[in-house]
Amino acid sequence: MVIPPEDDLNNPKVIGDVCARLASGETTNAICRTYKHSFARRFWIKMRDDPDFATTIEKARMAGVESLVSEIIEIADNSTPKDVAVDKLRVHARQWYITKMNPKKYGDRTHTELTGTDGAPLVISWQSEPK
Repeated sequence: MVIPPEDDLNNPKVIGDVCARLASGETTNAICRTYKHSFARRFWIKMRDDPDFATTIEKARMAGVESLVSEIIEIADNSTPKDVAVDKLRVHARQWYITKMNPKKYGDRTHTELTGTDGAPLVISWQSEPK
């Protein structure tokens, strides 16, 4: 099967379009559905086989996370009493996704670290009691 240039994952314009759309918060599935010729299957194969492509896509997704953070604020600011339940669900879905995509920055997990004086490694010592 011959893939037309507008569906070719080696075409820089296609890669640019996919990355721009990911960076604006669009999902991979939604993007893949707009292309033809088994685009989703070819996309995931390329993600598996091409580390540079996978890195590029991951950077675009991280930018998309930041876009979704802004979108959450807009949804909340524009919510009306009539739409509050739907808007709450929209916000929750985006929050969940954001915490999974960037748990270090947006996750709920806290991390406690013990260190010694001035950030030095913690030293544990025992002293025997005098008899």
